[in-house]
Amino acid sequence: MSNNQPVRPEDILKDGEDFVSGTTARKGSIAAFMRNIDVIENSDLEKEVHDAAIEIMQELAPVLVQFNFHKHLTFKNSVVQKILMDAV
Repeated sequence: MSNNQPVRPEDILKDGEDFVSGTTARKGSIAAFMRNIDVIENSDLEKEVHDAAIEIMQELAPVLVQFNFHKHLTFKNSVVQKILMDAV
């Protein structure tokens, strides 16, 4: 796929596909990572919930790297930014 053409979601992952260049990238992977930022920023949560969200984000971070998030985005939350950069 060329880097100078617009891209639709189905150009990256066809229906039923879960891999991009060998990385598991289910269609909800990026959304789950982003939603877990809200989880870890919720100060009312128990430590176990917070830690589980961090662990999931660490598992999903390689997907964001595969899609070059680390080249184009900087997260305001330093914990989230570190998770992403640790996956690079």
